[in-house]
Amino acid sequence: MRRLLIFSFIFWFAGTGSGQAQQELPAALSQGLELLEKGEIQKALPLLRQAVTLYPDSIQAHNYYGFALGRAGHLPEAIQEFKQALKLDPRSAEAFYNLGAALNQEGEYSAAADDLRKALSLRPAFPEADKELGFALAREGNVQGAILALRRAIRGEPNMVSAHNELGLLYVQIGDQEDALSEFQQAVAANPDSAESHNNLGVALHQTGDLDGAITEFHRAVEIDPKFAEGLKNLAQAMRDKGNLNAALQYFQQVAVLEPNSGKAHADLGYTLKLSDRLKEAEQELSKAVKLSPGLARAHFDLAEVLQQEGNPSAALQEYQKAVALSPGDAEFHLKLGAALAKNQLQAAIPEFRRAIEIDPNNSAAHQALGMALRRIGDMQGAGEEFRRSQQLTAESDQHLAAVEYTNRGIADLKKGDLTGAIQELQNAVKSQPEMPEANHYLGIALSAEGKWIEADHAFETALKNAPTNPDIHFNFGVALARQGRWQDASRQYEAAIRLRPSYSGAHCKLAAALSRLGQTERSQSELKLARELGSCEGAGAP
Repeated sequence: MRRLLIFSFIFWFAGTGSGQAQQELPAALSQGLELLEKGEIQKALPLLRQAVTLYPDSIQAHNYYGFALGRAGHLPEAIQEFKQALKLDPRSAEAFYNLGAALNQEGEYSAAADDLRKALSLRPAFPEADKELGFALAREGNVQGAILALRRAIRGEPNMVSAHNELGLLYVQIGDQEDALSEFQQAVAANPDSAESHNNLGVALHQTGDLDGAITEFHRAVEIDPKFAEGLKNLAQAMRDKGNLNAALQYFQQVAVLEPNSGKAHADLGYTLKLSDRLKEAEQELSKAVKLSPGLARAHFDLAEVLQQEGNPSAALQEYQKAVALSPGDAEFHLKLGAALAKNQLQAAIPEFRRAIEIDPNNSAAHQALGMALRRIGDMQGAGEEFRRSQQLTAESDQHLAAVEYTNRGIADLKKGDLTGAIQELQNAVKSQPEMPEANHYLGIALSAEGKWIEADHAFETALKNAPTNPDIHFNFGVALARQGRWQDASRQYEAAIRLRPSYSGAHCKLAAALSRLGQTERSQSELKLARELGSCEGAGAP
């Protein structure tokens, strides 16, 4: 998913400064402005430079020259021009905005935010400034402030595509998939010809498991821009996930053509060729990848796998060793290195298996491999312990898979309104894996819908015991507690959800309702106001 960095300057038509107000624009400035409006930046620059020289007290001359410099990539010089415009008119909202936008591009986000706030204090209804402020705050790490600024921008200009995209990316960052999808969908609706928006929507759909929907969006993105490398990569990955290796190869090949010096592009193509059993071609692409990007651990690993399959164990061993050296915290790399060493260097293999287990104690394959190695050196007791642990982990994995299947069926029943079926499936999931947070979470939702409060509360508490940082579990537990009239307990759960996700508008809404029930009117109104700034808050007065 590409984070959009669309900073914009604006034209403005304030007074021209000392001695020029109410007069026609000087010829050089007028001609430069015409070229700017046509997008002919390089032709405009000398004329605007001349205007600044001839009319040093002209606010417009400095602002337009700064605009042209910024568009041409000369940001330090542009910043100086905007500052000069502000010396001439310290109350120019437009000059503060342009300065903030330029500082954003320079990566000076704190200074940019200060100037953008000044622009907004001078002109409160300034959607472009709110959008730029949102960008700056997001990059400073102030996610809630960024969301508030971007939502203000969208209220002022509902079809602002870049604001919808940035807001969607922030929602992805905080794990709010539903709102992220909504923002990307609005971005696409506002501009159906935006390849970036279709790509962002495709990534969000892919993350929610809607592979077909994602592929549709990626297709649209690359139809709009056939050279959009990121869209092609995402489309190739989605096709590979769907099992359509031929299509995946086609798109990865296009990426490699567009990015011939990208080790990652050749690595992706090589790995897909490996999956297609086209080993010689895979070796060629992966060899190219590690030559272009020697630090790409996964490419070395995939090359080792190909060489192993081709019957070249000595070359494979060298690549496994490079992969482990580059990524020593990868259990799979240590396991495969150990397997390669075990053929002729058994004593050297055992530490690799132990390291894999140290990194991933629940790796049943690593325990199995270590058990086999220990048996070969005569350590029957140690081998037996490893085999038993491997069997135990395999059984637990089977139980987890069963629990996941039951949970998915239970969620499907919930969506259909079949509470009886949902409860049965989710109870089966909990029997398979009693501590599974997702199964207990949805079981709590289903039981509370049936008014089975004791069992519902127990399910929510179990879910939170194992996933205390999941804001949605806190929120839904709060809803269940509110329905029981336990307003204080409900408010605690809503507050926990908000601590984990400050922009959770639904939690702010529900907290406002709970606080109202508790007689805390001032806090309730404050939460309600914040909720409405973050999103809609329909029915906030209801529990």
